[in-house]
Amino acid sequence: MMKHFTVKEETIEDALKAVALLRHTKGINPQKIFVLGHSLGGMLIPRIGALDSNIAGFIIMAGTTRPLEDVTKLWQI
Repeated sequence: MMKHFTVKEETIEDALKAVALLRHTKGINPQKIFVLGHSLGGMLIPRIGALDSNIAGFIIMAGTTRPLEDVTKLWQI
């Protein structure tokens, strides 16, 4: 049986873990970490930012302007 992942499990948690890893990486200034999201990642940038207010900034590439709930209805064909 195939497990259905939420966007939190599929994208948000990975982005936050990547930021946490970078914060502890030698040579990286933890105050200057930006997150770039493309497509689904771009759409989820506001949720990622809400969970970590210490991220320096965000870049959205090809993120939809429609609410996530409306977009996911298109995937349920």
